[in-house]
Amino acid sequence: MIGQIEEFWKNYSKTKSLNQIAFIAKNLNNSQGFAFNENKLFYAASLIKLFWACQLVLQNPSFNQDQELENHLANMLIHSSDEAGQKIVDFLIPIKNENIYEYEKAYLQRQKLEQFWHKYENNYLKLKASHKTFLHEYSSFDEWIKKYKSPNLISANLMADLWQKIFFNQFEPELEPENQIKILNYLQRKPICKNLKPEELNFQSSLIAFAAPAEAIIFSKAAWLNEALHETAIINFKEHKWLIIFLTELGEKQGINLIRNFSKFLWQLAGNKSI
Repeated sequence: MIGQIEEFWKNYSKTKSLNQIAFIAKNLNNSQGFAFNENKLFYAASLIKLFWACQLVLQNPSFNQDQELENHLANMLIHSSDEAGQKIVDFLIPIKNENIYEYEKAYLQRQKLEQFWHKYENNYLKLKASHKTFLHEYSSFDEWIKKYKSPNLISANLMADLWQKIFFNQFEPELEPENQIKILNYLQRKPICKNLKPEELNFQSSLIAFAAPAEAIIFSKAAWLNEALHETAIINFKEHKWLIIFLTELGEKQGINLIRNFSKFLWQLAGNKSI
């Protein structure tokens, strides 16, 4: 399986450059895998919401006693709602000083979010917790963030590490089992049976799930903004578990086509043998 995946990328690189792509495929049953550009930094876009979700349930195991907060978590993970994400950040990092400059408030929140992940040391030190969902309605925000602080940056290795921490409950302290299940339930995606055009794409559309058989169970978080289009997923199929990470700077159309073509290849391969 790994050999065939490597061959897929060799064929791709004959006609296209791999400089704008990071990729990881890992068999979680035996830790065999294939990767390239796995430490290259990309703008995270909505992948950062997976970190916010984990931070919420790690810091506040009984958060689900608050139905409004529970609804925000669901909307953030299922629909990738920016508004719900901001509500969760405001809950995690409340700032009561009404006189503070709005951009300074946002940056204070980012610093606190980033500090939380530093305890996981080297795997998380490159995470910058700024994000387009902060104050994105302000026309000057992009210029402000460019001038003062860089946007968040993320690598395929970092996303692979986070997914494994969620799936195998490797956090310290561990997630409460019901909260781990809840996060995975919100991230479960159904197979896609048709070619999606960019305007049809939504955060419930897993491109990795394209052409997947009905019995495959897929947990996925996607993200896109401007040229960034990412897809990250854990696949349960038969007795096997696979981790797939795609980070791209190809734009929506090319990114969709690439991930969809890989998905076709992956599930055709799965049909020929037990992956």
